[in-house]
Amino acid sequence: SFYGQHDPARMPAGAELMRKWEQWIRAGCLASEMECAALFIVSSVLGVRAGGVLSVCWNQERAKAGLSDPQCLDPARAIDTAIRAVCLLMKAEK
Repeated sequence: SFYGQHDPARMPAGAELMRKWEQWIRAGCLASEMECAALFIVSSVLGVRAGGVLSVCWNQERAKAGLSDPQCLDPARAIDTAIRAVCLLMKAEK
């Protein structure tokens, strides 16, 4: 997870956050989020499977580059993806 990603330049450790952000981009990072990390750790400790579906609301790198960045706040596609994934897992376990 990358804390402070929304406006790292105004954070007390802004320069360090910006360096880390650029490193993640160069490494091919596609998303920055923090909620799935807790799920994956707990599921690992409990020995159960866990997964996550990320829905992109906006893309600050596209906006920074002056590219079109339409916002999508509708969770319907993410919900549909999660339901389909669970159905596939259930079918595979039969």
